Amino acid sequence: MKRWSSVGSFRSRGVLTAMALAAGVTAFSGTASAGSQPFEDGSASAASALLPPELLRGPNHTVREKVESDGLTQTFIVESEFGDFPARGERGVRTRIHEIDALVLLRERSESDAFREAEANVPPSPYVRRGSGWDADPDASHAGLATGALGGGWNAASGDPAGGAPGPGPGAMDPSQPDPSWKVLAGFEAHKRALAESLGVDPYTTNPALQKALDRHAWVSFRSGAPLPQAPSATAREAGASDEEQAAIDQRLRDFSTDDLERMNRLELMAMGVPEKLREQFIANPAYSHKVETVLVESLAALEGTEDRVAFIEAAVKAATADEARSYGQLATLMRSYSSQGGQLRKILQVGGQVAAYTSDGTLIVPVVADHAAWTERVAGFAESVARAAGESSDSARARFLFSGDVSDRALEEIQSLGIDVTPNALEGDRGAAPESP
Repeated sequence: MKRWSSVGSFRSRGVLTAMALAAGVTAFSGTASAGSQPFEDGSASAASALLPPELLRGPNHTVREKVESDGLTQTFIVESEFGDFPARGERGVRTRIHEIDALVLLRERSESDAFREAEANVPPSPYVRRGSGWDADPDASHAGLATGALGGGWNAASGDPAGGAPGPGPGAMDPSQPDPSWKVLAGFEAHKRALAESLGVDPYTTNPALQKALDRHAWVSFRSGAPLPQAPSATAREAGASDEEQAAIDQRLRDFSTDDLERMNRLELMAMGVPEKLREQFIANPAYSHKVETVLVESLAALEGTEDRVAFIEAAVKAATADEARSYGQLATLMRSYSSQGGQLRKILQVGGQVAAYTSDGTLIVPVVADHAAWTERVAGFAESVARAAGESSDSARARFLFSGDVSDRALEEIQSLGIDVTPNALEGDRGAAPESP
């Protein structure tokens, strides 16, 4: 069972960590030759120069003007009365704005007489989130998303042990009747997923204010039978067009408990040949939310015929923070996207500790998570190292960078001058498959 982790570290990652294909977590020591200078300054930017005007300010938020950048990724700060929330890239900003709007809706609901009456008549949650796990706490007023209290026989899709009434609404529990702890937590979890879906937000969001509000409202609805609130427009995923594969992942996240997701992910990893010890280490890594874990596993599973997918898990298991885990998820998505568009990946490997892959024609494919890649000294050093690795390999004479975002003109010119092909915005037309990166 995955230990609970506060997945919202929100700290900006250094360029070496991000440039480790946002995956290897190992720092690349290469530096650029003197002829590549002067470099671009990728350290900071202005939000007004990067975002559409409608995103900069709204009725419930303001985006701070200063944007931190490490030469690859951009970290915005979205300010609101609920707190200031870091967001990575434009997509992350859109996600945070939608979450803030959901918080406003939940606050309005909590101030209604109906909700107050319902909350006053339900028992406190029997569980409370403490550090990496769950403890019994009869005095706790709210609960978090269940991460391991689900026993066998639960029909996750219906929300009822016998496959009968659904979790929300008609399936609500009688507050006067004692229930097994597994049933309480499993039912609450189903309500929280349904609530998140009705609002168009991620039940595994790293937004602590939204997590707390989801916990509160899901618990009250679960125990009282009060209807779940409905957002006027649930469009949290509007930043990327959802394809059939992403729709299937979304459905899985909505319909199955966290224990069920872990079981399915274990089976997928087993089918890929990942050894038991390694797959258990990966599943237990608290840096991964169940959403990111599922996106990563599903993306690798889609790479049928690709050898050594275990090499990706060997790298991904080292993720120490939620930022690193999300980046691994995006790396897997980049590889899946490349393969789905006709680029057959023959074998996954690590180059200097970084995840990469060979294609059927011997090209070394190097995915890079980036919002906007600038030509900084460390990016230059990394590019030169990849060029050397491609030139020295008996399997490859050429390399290609797959950037998830765009690339500056200078970076594009310099990278291509090293004999490396560049594909910017490699998720265009397939962005729905990438895990959110707020």
